[in-house]
Amino acid sequence: MEELDLNPFFFEGGPTGCLLVHGFSGSPPEMRPMGEFLAGK
Repeated sequence: MEELDLNPFFFEGGPTGCLLVHGFSGSPPEMRPMGEFLAGK
């Protein structure tokens, strides 16, 4: 079984920030793909 990295993450970028919020039963790894996508914009 693969161990998930449950730590928060941060991507360096421009002057605009975005806070991603997961649901009650969610975790940061579920939001990482969206964070990576937005960081590339």
